[in-house]
Amino acid sequence: MRQGGGLKGSAARRTVGEHMALPSTSPTMSFSTMFLVLFWLFPSSRSLHYDAIFSFGDSLSDTGNVQVAGLPYGMTFFGRPTGRCSNGRLVIDFIAEAVGLPLLPASTTKGNSFRQGANFAYTAATALDFHFFNRRGLGGKLWVNASLSSQIEWFEKTMPSLCNSTPACKNYFGRSFFVMGEFGGNDYNAAIFAGRSMAEVNSYVPIVIRAIRLGVERLVGHGAVDILVPGMLPIGCFPVYLTLYGSSNKNMTTLALDA
Repeated sequence: MRQGGGLKGSAARRTVGEHMALPSTSPTMSFSTMFLVLFWLFPSSRSLHYDAIFSFGDSLSDTGNVQVAGLPYGMTFFGRPTGRCSNGRLVIDFIAEAVGLPLLPASTTKGNSFRQGANFAYTAATALDFHFFNRRGLGGKLWVNASLSSQIEWFEKTMPSLCNSTPACKNYFGRSFFVMGEFGGNDYNAAIFAGRSMAEVNSYVPIVIRAIRLGVERLVGHGAVDILVPGMLPIGCFPVYLTLYGSSNKNMTTLALDA
């Protein structure tokens, strides 16, 4: 795996995308860039065939593991709340449509077949485990205990219902598409909304990146070949952060906007 683009390595494993850190680090991929990556992956609506899609992430990907109720959720497409933190579809929905697969069911859906994929993303999920935050006095800032490693554990518990041997699993997952994230925003939010220093928040970046890397490697070990790793949104541009960390230094404002 190499960050910063789509590759085919010696094992034909292709990982696309990169983690975006906070404005004071070197930002490398925006949400709009992810759409360009998707066009690269899916130049025509049926150019690639996958048997299934498996998604991991937070509120940008959750399709119903955490139920959000009431309008405006779902009002522009589904006509009702579906658990998506959106008034319509999410990027993962468009990915599924692009390859001709059904919209991904939430992994907590009862009595559902996941042969064509499942969504393990949880709203407010973090890349890092609960104990990381709890040791720093931030455990109370987490809304859910649904870290990246927990989501992969849930995926692994689902595997016996999808394939019955290691060769069969590698073959099946080799014909599936995996979306790992976006992860990281909620890890930083936990510290930011607790009033921690930006230096502390920035210290989390390499730890978050390592967690994402280990998650990708774990999926590859199960046979995953095509994996999309979206970068973070430039959260330094959000008004709430610009307000919390306001500065009279124009260079700092420019740095945030350039993110």
